[in-house]
Amino acid sequence: MRWLAWLAIVGLAGCTAPNPAYRAQADESGPESTSSSSTGLAETTDTSTGELATCEVHTPLPLAIRVLEGGVPRAPECTADGGTVTWIAEGNNVFPPPKNRIEHRVCTPATCPCLGDPPTITVELGDVAFSEDLGLPDCGQLALWTRLGPDGCEWAGAVLYDGDNALPEYIASNTLYVPPLVLIGPEPLTLGLAEDDPCAELELCNDIAFPGRYALDILGQATVTAEQPPAYIDVAFVMGGTSETYLFDNRMSSITRACELQVAWTAQRRPPP
Repeated sequence: MRWLAWLAIVGLAGCTAPNPAYRAQADESGPESTSSSSTGLAETTDTSTGELATCEVHTPLPLAIRVLEGGVPRAPECTADGGTVTWIAEGNNVFPPPKNRIEHRVCTPATCPCLGDPPTITVELGDVAFSEDLGLPDCGQLALWTRLGPDGCEWAGAVLYDGDNALPEYIASNTLYVPPLVLIGPEPLTLGLAEDDPCAELELCNDIAFPGRYALDILGQATVTAEQPPAYIDVAFVMGGTSETYLFDNRMSSITRACELQVAWTAQRRPPP
């Protein structure tokens, strides 16, 4: 249901941590529930019938983003109101095996690839891997952002650019949105939610959406579930301009029984023919 994609953003876009303003209000006569993050199941007992039903959500699979500067972990920074954006100067990029991290050596574009031994920023992405079929820029700019997550301030995403090109080559995000690093027309890039397998037997979260499994809605153009292979989708970054094709991988997109949004995705640009 397309309306859900945009209504869900209003209440859920910034929260993977418990959100008291969004949490469903429990009804004493309603269902009782327990959940298991290891199985992705929420078991619900209907107190009126005593019957047990299961409601499936995606097994949590966030991007385990870690940033190192000169080999030393760099702590994320957040404000009381939320995360911050950090721009890393241009430099050349190396993507060593197993292709799950970016080694960004800072230098001016005129000397890229870098000479000597410049500062190196390493972005580790956990068990995610770049597509072998698509190229990644060997020189460009890197941007990172943070958020207030379940355990406090944490790295939330990264965007990689190619030289002076304003279009992103690679995005990794644990949020539905990308802060105004990447624009769709005049607006920041924001994905939505579309129905996949919501748990209609449970309480609505904030009268908007049921807990359960959802697909990522890519700008109203296509949907990608966590179960399906990555999909190529055209994205128009400039109003009235040409589209670019990206390989979108949905790692997880669920609303838990506690009304917490759990989302993680990547997008890798397909180079022009």
